[in-house]
Amino acid sequence: MKKFYSVLLFGLLYIANLNAQTVASGTSGACAWAITGTDGNYTLEITGTGAMLNYSSTGSAPWYGYRASITTVTVGSGVAGIGDYAFSGYTKLSTVSISGSAASIGNEAFSGCTGLTSVILPNSLNTIGIWAFSGCTGLTSVILSNSLNTIGNGAFRNCTGLTSINIPNNVTSIGDFAFSGCTGLTSINIPNSVTTLSMDAFYNCGGLTAITIGSGVTSLSGFSSFREGYPA
Repeated sequence: MKKFYSVLLFGLLYIANLNAQTVASGTSGACAWAITGTDGNYTLEITGTGAMLNYSSTGSAPWYGYRASITTVTVGSGVAGIGDYAFSGYTKLSTVSISGSAASIGNEAFSGCTGLTSVILPNSLNTIGIWAFSGCTGLTSVILSNSLNTIGNGAFRNCTGLTSINIPNNVTSIGDFAFSGCTGLTSINIPNSVTTLSMDAFYNCGGLTAITIGSGVTSLSGFSSFREGYPA
Protein backbone atom coordinates (compact mmCIF):
# COMPACT_ATOMS: atom_id res chain seq x y z
CA MET A 1 0.00 0.00 0.00
CA LYS A 2 2.85 2.38 0.87
CA LYS A 3 4.39 1.64 -2.50
CA PHE A 4 1.10 2.47 -4.22
CA TYR A 5 0.86 5.86 -2.48
CA SER A 6 4.49 6.59 -3.26
CA VAL A 7 3.90 5.94 -6.93
CA LEU A 8 0.72 8.05 -6.85
CA LEU A 9 2.52 10.92 -5.15
CA PHE A 10 5.37 10.74 -7.66
CA GLY A 11 2.85 10.84 -10.49
CA LEU A 12 1.07 13.89 -9.07
CA LEU A 13 4.35 15.74 -8.56
CA TYR A 14 5.41 14.87 -12.10
CA ILE A 15 2.15 16.23 -13.50
CA ALA A 16 2.46 19.39 -11.41
CA ASN A 17 5.98 19.88 -12.71
CA LEU A 18 4.78 19.47 -16.27
CA ASN A 19 2.04 21.99 -15.67
CA ALA A 20 4.56 24.53 -14.36
CA GLN A 21 7.04 24.15 -17.20
CA THR A 22 7.92 26.95 -19.56
CA VAL A 23 5.95 26.67 -22.80
CA ALA A 24 7.55 29.63 -24.59
CA SER A 25 10.29 32.18 -23.94
CA GLY A 26 12.40 34.84 -25.60
CA THR A 27 13.68 38.40 -25.27
CA SER A 28 12.20 41.87 -25.60
CA GLY A 29 14.86 44.54 -25.70
CA ALA A 30 16.85 44.36 -22.46
CA CYS A 31 14.26 42.01 -20.95
CA ALA A 32 13.48 38.32 -21.06
CA TRP A 33 10.01 36.80 -21.14
CA ALA A 34 8.62 33.37 -20.34
CA ILE A 35 5.17 31.78 -20.42
CA THR A 36 4.36 29.07 -17.89
CA GLY A 37 1.24 27.16 -16.89
CA THR A 38 -1.37 25.11 -18.70
CA ASP A 39 -3.33 25.90 -21.82
CA GLY A 40 -6.14 28.21 -20.81
CA ASN A 41 -4.29 29.58 -17.79
CA TYR A 42 -0.88 30.99 -18.70
CA THR A 43 1.32 33.39 -16.76
CA LEU A 44 3.58 35.72 -18.74
CA GLU A 45 6.61 36.90 -16.76
CA ILE A 46 8.83 39.77 -17.90
CA THR A 47 12.25 40.02 -16.21
CA GLY A 48 15.59 41.75 -16.73
CA THR A 49 17.19 45.15 -16.28
CA GLY A 50 16.13 47.83 -18.74
CA ALA A 51 13.17 48.61 -20.96
CA MET A 52 11.03 46.31 -23.07
CA LEU A 53 10.76 46.91 -26.79
CA ASN A 54 7.98 49.07 -28.16
CA TYR A 55 5.74 47.21 -30.60
CA SER A 56 4.11 48.75 -33.63
CA SER A 57 0.58 47.41 -33.33
CA THR A 58 -1.67 44.87 -31.65
CA GLY A 59 -0.32 41.46 -32.55
CA SER A 60 3.32 42.40 -33.00
CA ALA A 61 4.58 41.29 -29.56
CA PRO A 62 6.27 37.86 -29.66
CA TRP A 63 3.88 36.35 -27.09
CA TYR A 64 0.75 37.43 -28.98
CA GLY A 65 0.02 33.89 -30.14
CA TYR A 66 -0.73 32.90 -26.54
CA ARG A 67 -3.07 35.84 -25.83
CA ALA A 68 -6.21 33.67 -25.56
CA SER A 69 -4.71 31.83 -22.57
CA ILE A 70 -2.70 34.54 -20.77
CA THR A 71 -4.50 35.38 -17.53
CA THR A 72 -1.63 36.85 -15.53
CA VAL A 73 1.24 39.21 -16.35
CA THR A 74 4.07 39.86 -13.90
CA VAL A 75 6.70 42.51 -14.55
CA GLY A 76 9.94 42.18 -12.57
CA SER A 77 11.59 44.85 -10.47
CA GLY A 78 14.37 45.56 -12.97
CA VAL A 79 12.10 46.29 -15.93
CA ALA A 80 12.36 50.03 -16.67
CA GLY A 81 9.32 50.42 -18.92
CA ILE A 82 6.42 48.56 -20.54
CA GLY A 83 6.43 48.78 -24.31
CA ASP A 84 3.79 50.13 -26.69
CA TYR A 85 1.05 47.57 -27.53
CA ALA A 86 2.70 45.00 -25.24
CA PHE A 87 -0.59 43.42 -24.12
CA SER A 88 -3.17 45.21 -26.24
CA GLY A 89 -6.37 43.21 -26.74
CA TYR A 90 -5.62 40.41 -24.26
CA THR A 91 -9.23 39.93 -23.22
CA LYS A 92 -8.57 37.05 -20.80
CA LEU A 93 -5.92 38.96 -18.85
CA SER A 94 -7.27 39.52 -15.33
CA THR A 95 -4.22 40.12 -13.13
CA VAL A 96 -1.25 42.45 -13.66
CA SER A 97 1.62 42.86 -11.20
CA ILE A 98 4.17 45.59 -11.98
CA SER A 99 7.16 45.75 -9.65
CA GLY A 100 9.32 48.66 -8.56
CA SER A 101 11.33 50.30 -11.35
CA ALA A 102 8.97 50.79 -14.33
CA ALA A 103 8.97 54.51 -15.20
CA SER A 104 6.51 54.36 -18.09
CA ILE A 105 3.62 52.39 -19.53
CA GLY A 106 3.63 52.58 -23.31
CA ASN A 107 0.96 53.60 -25.76
CA GLU A 108 -1.99 51.16 -25.86
CA ALA A 109 -0.03 48.76 -23.65
CA PHE A 110 -3.22 47.33 -22.07
CA SER A 111 -5.92 48.75 -24.33
CA GLY A 112 -8.91 46.48 -24.80
CA CYS A 113 -8.04 44.20 -21.87
CA THR A 114 -11.68 43.82 -20.91
CA GLY A 115 -11.03 41.14 -18.27
CA LEU A 116 -8.72 43.35 -16.22
CA THR A 117 -10.45 44.46 -13.02
CA SER A 118 -7.79 46.25 -10.98
CA VAL A 119 -4.30 47.69 -11.40
CA ILE A 120 -1.79 48.89 -8.82
CA LEU A 121 0.89 50.96 -10.49
CA PRO A 122 4.42 51.18 -8.99
CA ASN A 123 5.72 54.29 -7.25
CA SER A 124 8.46 54.53 -9.89
CA LEU A 125 5.92 55.33 -12.62
CA ASN A 126 6.12 58.78 -14.25
CA THR A 127 4.13 58.46 -17.47
CA ILE A 128 1.03 56.61 -18.66
CA GLY A 129 1.05 56.61 -22.47
CA ILE A 130 -1.77 57.41 -24.85
CA TRP A 131 -4.71 54.96 -24.82
CA ALA A 132 -2.73 52.80 -22.37
CA PHE A 133 -5.84 51.35 -20.65
CA SER A 134 -8.53 52.50 -23.07
CA GLY A 135 -11.48 50.17 -23.42
CA CYS A 136 -10.69 48.23 -20.23
CA THR A 137 -14.38 48.05 -19.42
CA GLY A 138 -13.94 45.64 -16.51
CA LEU A 139 -11.51 47.93 -14.70
CA THR A 140 -13.06 49.07 -11.42
CA SER A 141 -9.97 50.10 -9.45
CA VAL A 142 -6.77 51.93 -10.40
CA ILE A 143 -4.20 53.06 -7.87
CA LEU A 144 -1.97 55.68 -9.48
CA SER A 145 1.59 56.15 -8.25
CA ASN A 146 2.56 59.27 -6.30
CA SER A 147 5.42 59.90 -8.75
CA LEU A 148 3.10 60.08 -11.76
CA ASN A 149 3.27 63.36 -13.69
CA THR A 150 1.65 62.69 -17.08
CA ILE A 151 -1.62 60.95 -17.98
CA GLY A 152 -1.63 60.59 -21.76
CA ASN A 153 -4.38 61.15 -24.29
CA GLY A 154 -7.21 58.64 -23.91
CA ALA A 155 -5.29 56.76 -21.21
CA PHE A 156 -8.47 55.50 -19.51
CA ARG A 157 -11.00 56.26 -22.23
CA ASN A 158 -14.19 54.18 -22.06
CA CYS A 159 -13.22 52.47 -18.81
CA THR A 160 -16.90 52.34 -17.95
CA GLY A 161 -16.41 50.32 -14.75
CA LEU A 162 -14.30 52.96 -13.01
CA THR A 163 -16.27 54.62 -10.21
CA SER A 164 -13.48 56.70 -8.70
CA ILE A 165 -9.94 57.80 -9.48
CA ASN A 166 -7.43 59.55 -7.24
CA ILE A 167 -5.14 61.82 -9.23
CA PRO A 168 -1.84 62.21 -7.32
CA ASN A 169 -0.43 65.61 -6.41
CA ASN A 170 2.55 65.31 -8.79
CA VAL A 171 0.43 65.05 -11.97
CA THR A 172 0.93 68.16 -14.12
CA SER A 173 -0.84 67.16 -17.34
CA ILE A 174 -4.05 65.28 -18.15
CA GLY A 175 -4.31 64.55 -21.86
CA ASP A 176 -7.10 64.81 -24.44
CA PHE A 177 -9.96 62.35 -23.77
CA ALA A 178 -7.96 60.88 -20.84
CA PHE A 179 -11.11 59.77 -18.97
CA SER A 180 -13.76 60.36 -21.62
CA GLY A 181 -16.57 57.83 -21.63
CA CYS A 182 -15.91 56.79 -18.03
CA THR A 183 -19.62 56.81 -17.31
CA GLY A 184 -19.23 55.25 -13.86
CA LEU A 185 -17.19 58.13 -12.44
CA THR A 186 -19.20 60.13 -9.90
CA SER A 187 -16.61 62.62 -8.64
CA ILE A 188 -13.17 63.90 -9.57
CA ASN A 189 -10.60 66.03 -7.78
CA ILE A 190 -8.01 67.80 -9.95
CA PRO A 191 -5.04 68.64 -7.67
CA ASN A 192 -3.21 71.97 -7.66
CA SER A 193 -0.22 70.37 -9.40
CA VAL A 194 -2.18 70.02 -12.66
CA THR A 195 -1.46 72.91 -15.02
CA THR A 196 -2.87 71.45 -18.24
CA LEU A 197 -6.34 69.91 -18.47
CA SER A 198 -6.69 69.03 -22.13
CA MET A 199 -9.59 68.86 -24.56
CA ASP A 200 -12.49 66.62 -23.59
CA ALA A 201 -10.55 65.02 -20.73
CA PHE A 202 -13.87 64.04 -19.09
CA TYR A 203 -16.09 64.09 -22.15
CA ASN A 204 -19.29 62.03 -21.81
CA CYS A 205 -18.76 61.22 -18.13
CA GLY A 206 -22.49 61.39 -17.46
CA GLY A 207 -22.23 60.07 -13.90
CA LEU A 208 -20.13 62.97 -12.61
CA THR A 209 -21.91 64.95 -9.92
CA ALA A 210 -18.91 66.69 -8.29
CA ILE A 211 -15.75 68.18 -9.74
CA THR A 212 -12.99 70.08 -7.97
CA ILE A 213 -10.41 71.85 -10.16
CA GLY A 214 -7.19 72.91 -8.46
CA SER A 215 -5.76 76.40 -8.62
CA GLY A 216 -2.79 75.32 -10.74
CA VAL A 217 -4.78 74.79 -13.97
CA THR A 218 -3.57 77.41 -16.44
CA SER A 219 -4.67 75.67 -19.63
CA LEU A 220 -8.25 74.45 -19.95
CA SER A 221 -9.75 73.75 -23.37
CA GLY A 222 -12.84 75.73 -22.59
CA PHE A 223 -15.67 73.87 -20.89
CA SER A 224 -15.36 71.14 -23.50
CA SER A 225 -13.23 69.21 -21.02
CA PHE A 226 -16.50 68.27 -19.30
CA ARG A 227 -19.10 68.58 -22.04
CA GLU A 228 -21.73 66.01 -23.00
CA GLY A 229 -23.30 64.57 -19.93
CA TYR A 230 -21.81 66.61 -17.12
CA PRO A 231 -24.68 68.22 -15.23
CA ALA A 232 -24.90 72.01 -15.35
